[in-house]
Amino acid sequence: MAETTSRKTGSERRRYSRRRLKIFVHYVFFEKGKVFRALESQTLDIGAGGAAILGDRPLKRGQKLMITLFLPAPAKGRRGESTLVSLGDPCLQVAILSQVAWCGRRDGREFVVGIEFMEPAHTHRKRLLAFCADFGLDQPPPGKT
Repeated sequence: MAETTSRKTGSERRRYSRRRLKIFVHYVFFEKGKVFRALESQTLDIGAGGAAILGDRPLKRGQKLMITLFLPAPAKGRRGESTLVSLGDPCLQVAILSQVAWCGRRDGREFVVGIEFMEPAHTHRKRLLAFCADFGLDQPPPGKT
């Protein structure tokens, strides 16, 4: 069974639980008014309020990202840790404007980036909430992310 995590950052505590799941992601980050190319990665954990993703460069706290999650199609009761979508597998794409909450180095070459989801589009929000429900993750109240 996948583990649900909660991380304290400073005096804050996450509002929503996270689950260690590998989800394929694309992201674009913005810096000094420039949009950088889309990068591919995967999550280490994910929840209704954010995710931790792997990256090949450090990102600054507060930096804005447009992240697209490739969520596996709903399958009630699925609780596995590896949920990477393979080529040809059905998936739901969810695009969410996000911001960097924290960034740290891992294994000397990679970075782990904590992402806070901002408000996704209405349709994408429904997909994210359905995914969270499918994996038994906490749900934000209506109108919140």
